[in-house]
Amino acid sequence: MPFVRLSDVNQLPFYEFWMESMVGSTMPEIHGETFVFLHDWEAFAREFIATGRHRCSSRPSNAEE
Repeated sequence: MPFVRLSDVNQLPFYEFWMESMVGSTMPEIHGETFVFLHDWEAFAREFIATGRHRCSSRPSNAEE
């Protein structure tokens, strides 16, 4: 299964925002290094690019749209 290194994600300016989105997600540790499943990273990226939010972000009310 493809992975992304957590240490690589940690270099991004929106790392803290991204970590909020990972609540409840599995991040395996392999040989002492933590990884993110590629499908989780891609799902985050698609939603972040399309909406500026992540799966755990609160949704705007109709008044804000």
